[in-house]
Amino acid sequence: MANLNPQAWAIPQITIATPPTAMVQEVNWYQQELINLCTGLANISAFVSFQNHVTLPDIPAPALGADAPQPTIDGQVQTLNLYCTLLVNAQGLIVHLLNQNIQNIQNQLAP
Repeated sequence: MANLNPQAWAIPQITIATPPTAMVQEVNWYQQELINLCTGLANISAFVSFQNHVTLPDIPAPALGADAPQPTIDGQVQTLNLYCTLLVNAQGLIVHLLNQNIQNIQNQLAP
C-alpha cells in the first residue's frame, strides 16, 4: 500500500541567527521561503481538489524595510515561526488526505 511521507517534503531549511542578531535580509529570506512553501501547498491542494478541506493561512506580515529596528525584527521572526508551524500543520493535513485517497482507490481496485 502506498503512503506519502511528509518528512520528505521540502520544509524551509533556513537557519537564522538568534533574534537579537537576526538581520533584516535573513528574516526577509525566511519569509520568502515560507511564501514559496505556501504557494507549493496551495498548488498541490488545488491540483487534488482539497481547497474545501485545507485552509492555508496568508502571510501575516509584510517584508521588513532595511531600517527596521531590532525589536521589529525579533517580532517578525516570532510571527514567521508561528506561520511556519501553521504551514507544516496544513502540509500534514494534505498528506493525510492524500493517503486517504490512495487507500480509497486501492480499496476500489482490490478484487
